[in-house]
Amino acid sequence: SLTVRAGQTDDGGDIPYWSPLLATAGVQVPFANGRGRFGAAAHVEGARPTDRSATDDAPAFALVSAEASYAVLGPLAVVARAERLAGQAQIWPVMDYRPRTFLLGLRLQR
Repeated sequence: SLTVRAGQTDDGGDIPYWSPLLATAGVQVPFANGRGRFGAAAHVEGARPTDRSATDDAPAFALVSAEASYAVLGPLAVVARAERLAGQAQIWPVMDYRPRTFLLGLRLQR
């Protein structure tokens, strides 16, 4: 999906670290006769002003994540997820998104 948005503060200034352009994409592929799924997702944000006067911009960024799941018994599935495999961004000054994160767990599915 692609989102183009406009916004300003009450006094007409730019909203710091608020991107006017967002894009997300994802794909899932089943395997093992539908018992398993592999998916990948991407999130992109355009350049963002770092202050209300728009004198400087934080750069655009993209993040990529992946997930795989496999139904082992009825509604119980094993899930492995890797977040932020590629890309890095600053949410606010001195506050970056966490680096790569790997998760492993179980999920009850309907």
